[in-house]
Amino acid sequence: MQPMQDKVIIRVSNSETVLASGLIMQSSVVNDTHLEGVVTAIGEGQVVNGKRLPMTVKVGDTVIFLEDNTVVIKVDNVPHYVIPEKDILAIK
Repeated sequence: MQPMQDKVIIRVSNSETVLASGLIMQSSVVNDTHLEGVVTAIGEGQVVNGKRLPMTVKVGDTVIFLEDNTVVIKVDNVPHYVIPEKDILAIK
């Protein structure tokens, strides 16, 4: 799957951590509005003033991103997030 322009497709890991209290916490959740995942595909970059801007992230990068403004799609029955690159907060 090839995202358009500055869009990024991210697979969020589903690994869980069991806390001493018995609570189960998904490791992908950084807090209520931020998620962590691995970039699986990137677009070619946004065109500004007739010039294509290069993407900062690359396939395989682990990123922290905003959950707002995401589109969830299923690839091989696994949820993936499609987001604009500007919503990525950090590359790990």
